[in-house]
Amino acid sequence: FGTFGTSRKEKVKPKRVRTMNMTLQSSIKDRILSAQKEVVDESTWLQEGLDEMIEQRNNRTLYYWIEYGYL
Repeated sequence: FGTFGTSRKEKVKPKRVRTMNMTLQSSIKDRILSAQKEVVDESTWLQEGLDEMIEQRNNRTLYYWIEYGYL
């Protein structure tokens, strides 16, 4: 019975491990938010001037003029 009692005590996790795990999750969250901000900034840059590339014809059809290569 003596060895069974000590093996139960060894399974208790220390609190430091839990705190370190929370720090890792926080770091991952910051990286995700940073990557999302970078993508939003790039898409805003791509949208600038887009209204100048749109033309509406008489039949209410919208035409998008997109430059293709250097022809």
